[in-house]
Amino acid sequence: MGSEICKRDRPEEVHFHEVGAVDSIVDVVGVAVALDWLGIDEIRASPPPLGSGMVQTQHGPMPVPAPATLELLAGREVRPSGPGERTTPTGAAILAATSVPGLPGSFVPRRIGYGIGHRDFDDAPNVLRACLGFRERGGEALYLVETQIDDAAPQVVAHAIEACLQAGALDAWAAPIVMKKGRPGHLLAALAPASLRDRMIETIVRETPTLGVRYHAVDRLALERRFEEVETAFGTVPVKVASLGGEVLGAAPEWEVCRALAAASGVPARKVREEALARWYSRRP
Repeated sequence: MGSEICKRDRPEEVHFHEVGAVDSIVDVVGVAVALDWLGIDEIRASPPPLGSGMVQTQHGPMPVPAPATLELLAGREVRPSGPGERTTPTGAAILAATSVPGLPGSFVPRRIGYGIGHRDFDDAPNVLRACLGFRERGGEALYLVETQIDDAAPQVVAHAIEACLQAGALDAWAAPIVMKKGRPGHLLAALAPASLRDRMIETIVRETPTLGVRYHAVDRLALERRFEEVETAFGTVPVKVASLGGEVLGAAPEWEVCRALAAASGVPARKVREEALARWYSRRP
């Protein structure tokens, strides 16, 4: 049945049940070694099947899914399935510790592997499929988390945007909208890596009076970016250069540096920015 871990306050008090064979330990160690050897950046997993019925354990008959399995999958999307144990506690622990729920965005498959179980099911093959792939350069799978609010003060909305950015959002914003009954409101949104989706959800529901949020996976094409420094009369300014396939498409001096140099020199910040941009263009062939 796999391993079930009893909760204790200290690691030395943790003990295992039903690891008569070493299969569970081999599974956990094998996955850890494989992830390290393959250099995996992210694991995405579809909702695991729960199974149904009863299973015999050292503690007597238990319902399927086993208590440990259900505890490990708490807060994660699962799906019903036919009878039998379809997800073991060991499998659930590996999923909970290593994977992000949900299917990936667009990617290029490279290798496909299959693990086949010994038990036969009437409604589905007893097979676990794993796909090793990579995203095309510039592509990135992200989550968009958003909510509509019509009962928050402007200060609350502004603070929520800042809180999302501090929590790791790649971007966060608010847009004015008209909601039901003609009420003016805001659409608050945050863009974040899949690994930070739940943190964005928690940040928004804690920092705003919303009663719920929407979220879905999105794809993003990010231009290649690098920094080039230019010397101005006010100091050194880093310029962010954007390109696609080696072709430079634009450049922008770092605004915070321009502001700091302007304050030190007693000139408008736009003057520093304009000179930095002119110096950068003057170096272009």
